[in-house]
Amino acid sequence: MLPPTIAARMPEDAFAEDDFPEEGLVRGRVRDEAAQAGRRRLPAAERERQIVAAAARFFAEHGFGGQTRELARGIGISHSAIFRYFPSKEALIDRVYEHVYVSRWNPHWDLLLRNRTLPLEERLVRFYRDYAERIFDYEWVRIFVSAGLTGYDIAPRYLAVVRDSLIRPVCTELRAHLGLPDPETVPLTEREEETAWALHGQIFYIAIRKFVYGWPVPADTGPVIADDVRMFLAGAPAVLRACLEGREAE
Repeated sequence: MLPPTIAARMPEDAFAEDDFPEEGLVRGRVRDEAAQAGRRRLPAAERERQIVAAAARFFAEHGFGGQTRELARGIGISHSAIFRYFPSKEALIDRVYEHVYVSRWNPHWDLLLRNRTLPLEERLVRFYRDYAERIFDYEWVRIFVSAGLTGYDIAPRYLAVVRDSLIRPVCTELRAHLGLPDPETVPLTEREEETAWALHGQIFYIAIRKFVYGWPVPADTGPVIADDVRMFLAGAPAVLRACLEGREAE
């Protein structure tokens, strides 16, 4: 069953009369809110949003092995109500992906990363501070890890976005920063991309420590992010030059 915090987040008009399971399944806060709601039916779009939000919390708590029957019981609706909106569990997971991941990717980040009127260090610090604000989140991190462990394609789909919209642009901007050939002239090397992945992983590990391991992290991650970017910019130039020199020697 979902923790009480999920039920507490549901609006008072969250339940329709025909969605209640048999007597005795709705308990505590959910039962109180159902009574207050007057069993008023919600528009389909709003009910769907409620199911998706509750599913995100449920999968973050229980992983993708959690049963949709338990999800329905925790929300306070019938099991069949979920499948009136989602034909399968996989379809529900796809909507959770859109809700938790796609909706949080800011398309303006691409403009920021490529804005050469700003120093590269400033661009990276600003990006990662904003990125951390959006993805350092209990549901985001735990669903991501669970997806990777259980074989759902959420992690590979998202990492492809990160590679194309972050890792490769960062490598391109680092080359421009150093006065090196652009990737259209000399293609990026795997080793170059790994330097950018290392920066990304170093920052994301803060969220892993907090939401997976339950380990204390700084309340203000801004200075830590700035430190990580500076270390990246101090070490990456030597790697890039070595990569390009090695390519020229081939």
